[in-house]
Amino acid sequence: MARSIIEFTLRADFGFFRKPDTNDGIVFGYGMLHRPALLGILGAILGLDGFRKKGRRPEYLDKLGSLPIGIAPASAPHPVTQAPADPNPAAWATATVEYNNGVGYASQEQGGNWILKEQMTVGPAFTCYVLIDDEDGLQAELGERLMTGRAEFLPYFGKNEFAAGWLAEETVRHAATAFTATEPYRVATLVREPDGGFPRLDSGDDFFSDEIPFYYVEELPTEYREDLWQYRLRQHVYTSFTWGSDAHLMNLFHLSDGRIVQLN
Repeated sequence: MARSIIEFTLRADFGFFRKPDTNDGIVFGYGMLHRPALLGILGAILGLDGFRKKGRRPEYLDKLGSLPIGIAPASAPHPVTQAPADPNPAAWATATVEYNNGVGYASQEQGGNWILKEQMTVGPAFTCYVLIDDEDGLQAELGERLMTGRAEFLPYFGKNEFAAGWLAEETVRHAATAFTATEPYRVATLVREPDGGFPRLDSGDDFFSDEIPFYYVEELPTEYREDLWQYRLRQHVYTSFTWGSDAHLMNLFHLSDGRIVQLN
């Protein structure tokens, strides 16, 4: 089976990946793009149906639900403004927006007006990796659309008004090469917590490095529970630290430039 890894960077002015379990006073969002959201974006790129009827599995999950993907904060400067990217999501700017909703379902609120507060991320950018089976027609079409910057439907970061896009000239196709550790290594994507918990990190001893180490942890959705249509959650870590050679993480791949990514 011929496989390749497509690397592309999604950017938007704002993002809001809503946490469905928070709605008291202010609605919070996840700090990172997560797997179910990225699958929805890939479905939009291909023109696949999303959630149209309650309780019915959307077309994009039927056709892309098992697609291995990886996600990381973008590390390259913005291609237009050249603003530097901060690799630590904990340092990203957020804003709280308050607005009024006076339509339909808001009519039962006092005065017929529903006041909403939402937390959104400012200028989010994520580098995404998709493992493509080049012999599968639909996946090959997805790879071609990513490489040429074409989408059937407009992707967005959580809300219709937060349109997202990527540049074909930044998109790279890598050979898909499995990685097996023989020495400490760094993973360039989010790492999902294994069933037995995270293995140890190798903190290193390079005290003369100018790099400020960081360790970002967030419980993120991995898939939908189809009995309840709620997210299944799992801890993820994104870090500049290295993993020990005995940290046997699953689904690791070597990119053509030497970076290592996890695709789940």
